[in-house]
Amino acid sequence: MNFYTEKKIHQGRAIEVCWFGYRGNGHVLRSAVPALRKNKLNLSIISDDLVTVCDYGNEDYKPNERWTRWNLETCNDEIIKSDIVIMPGSTNPKFKYKSNNKIVASWLLGMPVAQHSEDLERFLDPEVRQKEADKNYEIAKRDYEVKLSVEEYKKVIEECYGRRKAG
Repeated sequence: MNFYTEKKIHQGRAIEVCWFGYRGNGHVLRSAVPALRKNKLNLSIISDDLVTVCDYGNEDYKPNERWTRWNLETCNDEIIKSDIVIMPGSTNPKFKYKSNNKIVASWLLGMPVAQHSEDLERFLDPEVRQKEADKNYEIAKRDYEVKLSVEEYKKVIEECYGRRKAG
């Protein structure tokens, strides 16, 4: 958790959302464009390679987006420049097994995460964003501490070792 030293303080109506991920998954942004337009939100894309929503047939949205190359040293600062993190879903079967790592990372930065257009509309309000961010920050700290995973792994190893000895 030492990697997440900055935490967003939410003020004013939301003006920009952020998506971060691999370029190959950028197609999920297509589904978010109508809600971004409706709510007059700009889009920050942080990715390993250039990806824009224009790549997916939304050329007129280009003035409303910016792309930044993902970099471990600067990614957190880039994410909290925005007001909301978006994580649109996908019907692609491989997405069924994606972890919630990006959601938890966003929570630790004090960012609300919108997965649906209704979330975007709620999070336009700074008080709603801050309340959501504060609630999820506490959940992330409590339930996703790395030390908890270490303890779980130890238990699994001990169980496996015990079965091996007994068998």
